Amino acid sequence: MASDTESPPPKLEFIFISFITPGHIIPMVDMARLFASHGVAVIIITTTHNSLIFKNAIDRDIKSGKPIKLHVLPFPFADFGLPESLENMNYVMSPDQNPKLYQATMLPIKPIQQMLLDHIPNCIVPDMFCPWTVDFAVELGIPRIVFQGSSYFLLCAQYSMRHNVPYENVTSDMELFVVPGLQDQVELSRLQLPDHVRTKKVFSAMLDVIRKAELRSFGVLMNSFPELEPSYLYEIATALDTSNHPFIWVICNKEMIDGGDEAWLLNGLKSRVNERDSWRAIDCLAVKQFYNEKLVIQVVMTGVGVGTEKWLSLLEDDGKVVVKKKKIEKAIIRLMDGGDEVKEIRERAKELGRKAKRVVEVGGSSYNDLIGLIDENKKDWDRHFLSEQFKEDERIILTNTDGMDEMMKKFYKTKKEEILARNRDAHGSSTTRE
Repeated sequence: MASDTESPPPKLEFIFISFITPGHIIPMVDMARLFASHGVAVIIITTTHNSLIFKNAIDRDIKSGKPIKLHVLPFPFADFGLPESLENMNYVMSPDQNPKLYQATMLPIKPIQQMLLDHIPNCIVPDMFCPWTVDFAVELGIPRIVFQGSSYFLLCAQYSMRHNVPYENVTSDMELFVVPGLQDQVELSRLQLPDHVRTKKVFSAMLDVIRKAELRSFGVLMNSFPELEPSYLYEIATALDTSNHPFIWVICNKEMIDGGDEAWLLNGLKSRVNERDSWRAIDCLAVKQFYNEKLVIQVVMTGVGVGTEKWLSLLEDDGKVVVKKKKIEKAIIRLMDGGDEVKEIRERAKELGRKAKRVVEVGGSSYNDLIGLIDENKKDWDRHFLSEQFKEDERIILTNTDGMDEMMKKFYKTKKEEILARNRDAHGSSTTRE
């Protein structure tokens, strides 16, 4: 019988592992802070200079009593011939620094693994560019939820490009084609596609690794909200439903979609929200530039184009001017001179802003449903891991550690001792299996 003085169950604990670009760091930190505001114990792993981007905000959270903290690692810039403090893509001064910077992100993997071994959380939330974490999460027996800092529209467009390859049916790089399978008529040219889509490159292989890691993960955290792109929620739902694979589908509650109409959810799909404060600024200079441009201009219609015709890789920037000043000037005049078109654009942008604020206010759907998501997942994970505990314990006990490095040998030794101690407490005796 449990004692009246029995200590409360431990908090659900998430560890977030960030990447080296502000466009990834900032929305991930916002997401982590949102979890902490609802009582989830949060640790954010980052590097020394990258931590300065958001340290003040975290310090304020800590002072206000939120269960959040930083785990700061030194960045090995000197080992790769990088200038001191060059720890993210925004400070790259020459193209040759980009591969060095990415290679440098691989060096802290061991310290991160050791930290996770010493302090095993309920869940890890790595950036999508940390696919190595999937094997380690499996090794530790904990779920991995990958942080995907983009939109549903982007994922649908990328999926269409991979599976339909419409750019192979045009006769020139400038000829427009329609992206198949989208709810909106979105047109692109071959020149507007990333070069790793048009031809196989090193980055193409990296994205394949990232996608395979996502498929082995517990889930994906999206940096979007349903009012911004409801049609593409439907696309994701349809794809999941026809995939013939088990899934957990996390969306907004029915009051948020078409005034309560659940018909679009397909038969049997139920909703829980996994939402956050807002959809962040769009990075139209990176991998997703033209997909995001089409979302802004053609789908939600909250901006105008500046006339860019060719995709530009920041990793291979040759210094060429891709948009002439006359085109930029034309776009500025179009926006600033007023008129009915501009009024409609501004009103649509303001309305999206109002919706984004409403869903995270106290009592708002995102506010309430995120709490529900956290509670529901904690119960699901507890049930899942309790049911799987015997099989996992047996696997650990029988694991042969010959050939492993000292860190992993120590980990398995500790885990075996914990299992034997737990069995003694549960059964009043110990059974040693050699």
